[in-house]
Amino acid sequence: MHEFYQNIVRKYAEEYYEKETAKAGINGPYLKEETYVRTTAHWTVTFSIMYQITKEMQYRDIVEKFARSLVQTVE
Repeated sequence: MHEFYQNIVRKYAEEYYEKETAKAGINGPYLKEETYVRTTAHWTVTFSIMYQITKEMQYRDIVEKFARSLVQTVE
């Protein structure tokens, strides 16, 4: 399971590495639209965990970019 999870996160890391935020999405079974802020916050937590596990800088870089973006939305 651990490897399965890491493979999913790696896929999204490639997609989000050059971006400042995650894209908006759909909330699973409820089919309600999520804002990019909510999705970015969720991915920030996920990439933080991945960085703790792997110590790979790409995850830390994404976390820093996403965190800056989230802070700017409330300023």
